[in-house]
Amino acid sequence: MEVTAWKVLSRENRLKYNVQANNITEAKEGQFLQAMKDWRKVGFGKSEKNKKIYLFSRDFDNTTSWHFWVKKFPFELRELHEEEVIVE
Repeated sequence: MEVTAWKVLSRENRLKYNVQANNITEAKEGQFLQAMKDWRKVGFGKSEKNKKIYLFSRDFDNTTSWHFWVKKFPFELRELHEEEVIVE
């Protein structure tokens, strides 16, 4: 399972993050969804190999609360930074 997060620019100047999980196995799906229970699911799909893909979004009060959540998250998480995001 690959989990990636990135900060979303918002008009309301809120600190918003998206989390995308790719290649979720049935064995890990329940634990992942439990970890995301306070998030809003904004997308779902399946990969070419029929593995599930989820996209979630959530606002945070500040970067400290974001980092606190990341430390509690039970899976490895890769956070993309602005220089890594390519928009075409």
